Amino acid sequence: MAYEDPTSPAEAGLLAVERGLSELRAGRPVAVTGPEPALVAPAEAVDAALAARLGALAAGRARLVLPAPRLRRLGLDRAQAGAVALPLIDTARLESLALRVDARIDAPVGPVSEVDEEALELLSLALLLPAALVVPLDREPPADLLRVPGAAVRAYRGAQARRIAIVSRAPVPLEGARDTEFVVFRGGEGLRDQVAIIVGRPDLSRPVAVRLHSACLTGDLFGSLKCDCGDQLRDTVRGMAAGEGGILLYLDQEGRGNGLANKIRAYGLQARGFDTYEADEVLGFGLDQRRFD
Repeated sequence: MAYEDPTSPAEAGLLAVERGLSELRAGRPVAVTGPEPALVAPAEAVDAALAARLGALAAGRARLVLPAPRLRRLGLDRAQAGAVALPLIDTARLESLALRVDARIDAPVGPVSEVDEEALELLSLALLLPAALVVPLDREPPADLLRVPGAAVRAYRGAQARRIAIVSRAPVPLEGARDTEFVVFRGGEGLRDQVAIIVGRPDLSRPVAVRLHSACLTGDLFGSLKCDCGDQLRDTVRGMAAGEGGILLYLDQEGRGNGLANKIRAYGLQARGFDTYEADEVLGFGLDQRRFD
């Protein structure tokens, strides 16, 4: 992978986003800088101590930013994300608006600002529940909080899609497809590894059979009865091996891009009678969050 100068503004911004994703996944807020600087925290991680700290900084101006699917579940006919004012950062109210199945909107919903959109994008990249607590800043953020440029958040996906590179490859014989090679790529969103599985010896001078397969831990590995992902995966490899070969792209896109934790949350809702798409909408997700850049 080509070396990038970490002191360049563009590279420094990408590094800040990467570190910001780690902070958010650990439940810590980050400061998003730009024309509308604000603290951003994942609503699912806000406990009483964090609520008290952010409440002291918010001075009654905090807001909860929710995507359109969640707002529709709360009773609004809405196609765009929206922001709900939080004069007090109440953890019970946060949980209700962000996650409870039977919750209803309890206050006016306003349009989102640029930093609100950046907050939702950060949570999406971090594979967290799409509900962002946003606290506007009119002074320097606390010194212990990581600063993430809002412009870098917006540029992140496109920039990372251009940086993917091969890091390892080796023959890996499979049942029903002994002549198979795994090629591992790194880069892209969150630096997660992606795999191209070359089955047989496809003629690359001609059109090649390709399958894009989103990772499914429950189906691919454990044989879950809730899906046929594992059967699709193995049938595809066997079919390619029996034919002219092909390439299977095994992509880290668990739960249609929602992440494993949210996929299991959705399974819990399905056990209560919701279908797949209803369960995802309860959690604030659209029909499909996957990207194929």
